[in-house]
Amino acid sequence: MSKAVKISVIVPVYNVQDYLAFALQSLAAQTLKDVEFVCVNDGSTDNSLAILEEFAKKDERFVIVNKKNGGLSSARNAGIKASTGQYIMFLDSDDYYAENACERIWIEFEEAPTDIIIFGSIAIPQTPRPSDWYFWNMTVYSHRYYGFNENLLFGIPSSKPFVWRQAFSRAFLDRIGLTFDEDVKFGEDIIFQFKAFPYADNVSYISDPLYYYRWQRNGSLMSKAVSKYDRLVREHLNITKKILEFFKERDLIKVYDWRIFEWATEFAGKDIACHEFDSRIACAKELIELLNSYDVKLYKGFFSRYHSKIYKKLRKLAKR
Repeated sequence: MSKAVKISVIVPVYNVQDYLAFALQSLAAQTLKDVEFVCVNDGSTDNSLAILEEFAKKDERFVIVNKKNGGLSSARNAGIKASTGQYIMFLDSDDYYAENACERIWIEFEEAPTDIIIFGSIAIPQTPRPSDWYFWNMTVYSHRYYGFNENLLFGIPSSKPFVWRQAFSRAFLDRIGLTFDEDVKFGEDIIFQFKAFPYADNVSYISDPLYYYRWQRNGSLMSKAVSKYDRLVREHLNITKKILEFFKERDLIKVYDWRIFEWATEFAGKDIACHEFDSRIACAKELIELLNSYDVKLYKGFFSRYHSKIYKKLRKLAKR
């Protein structure tokens, strides 16, 4: 497809032959027709490419980008670069969309100037029952923000941590020069969001459940990360460092001051404070040193009781 379309859906694909056809079928069935589906084959070694080619033969809206394996961020960046849509959406290749997903997003973008849309999603399968965390974070209440509100990052659970239930104006992404951090193998969505939301002029939340998220799948990046607790905490520390560095470079710390450090304490420190694992003490020391390098003592007096408790526990562990 050569002409620009209304919406581009970016689909990173890597060894998901058992789920891919279902995801692609949900795209082919979209009620909005002026769309493209940019499927990035990230060096798959199973039958994923053959499945992509079969769909592309039948429907010219499917665009295949082949590349060497570089990870999720690399695949998404390649997809954005190859896309032509006025608006950008993301679909993980083991999940699927509601039939009206693209049309509903298009309507919302057209109703008023909007940089980012966050929409509802549903965790599947329902048996075994997903934890309450999924319900709390995937339920969205309709609201429109004109101008940035700090609650977008620090108050509303549904703002984070998943990019796949968000849609972005291409003009907005181009304006701020935003791409996914390819040095991060886990948690790239959170970094992307912390770099995007502070510069969004208008953000819309819509309650419609448009995305079906497969919360339980063997071999998924999320399942691999949480199965190795030391690695998970290390990744959280790495994400926290990158976000704090970005906020410092862009002079955003003075804008959000204690809120960003309160978030960092919980995001990187909660698991350290509450769970036993091999590198627990080393991680506590690393996080305290990181926070001290930003003069957290100037802000910790504003922490909530909950965050103060985590911070005190981290300091106690760091002194061992």
